Amino acid sequence: MRIESKRLIFKKVDRHDAEKLYRIFSNKELTKYFVSGADKNLEQTERRVEKVIYHWEKNKFGDFIVFDKRTLKTIGFGGLHYKIDGGNINISYIVDKEYWRQGFGCEIAQTMIKYGLNTLELKKIVAEIDPNNIPSIKLVEKYGFKYNRNIQYKGFERLEYIMFNSDIS
Repeated sequence: MRIESKRLIFKKVDRHDAEKLYRIFSNKELTKYFVSGADKNLEQTERRVEKVIYHWEKNKFGDFIVFDKRTLKTIGFGGLHYKIDGGNINISYIVDKEYWRQGFGCEIAQTMIKYGLNTLELKKIVAEIDPNNIPSIKLVEKYGFKYNRNIQYKGFERLEYIMFNSDIS
């Protein structure tokens, strides 16, 4: 599966992507708001990739590796996934620091929202965000997510934001 936006290519994650994604998931600054933290070695990223592949096989949607259309370099990761089977479908996005402040996070989020609400016809998308992750909070608010409540996920406080399909005009 492949999706394109104005500047990006979204490709369904496969086993060959582990090394490219390790550069992102091993970076402590990029993953400081992740419950799982940074991957300590390539094997951890390979296990992460296996979980993403399993999610795709089971649910027919999931997370993507994201490339810059011009250079074909890996710039990030993003998608939609269940954190808990049968629970909410969560949006995720992470952009390599080299590509910060160029609007790529917004483009990933916007593309995943469109994919989720239009293509997958989801009734809602949830964003669970660390309260200290101000850029991510601003990003989801920009695209119409509304604060719902504070929650605990694996012992970590999260702010739950929700966007309902009916909120889109």
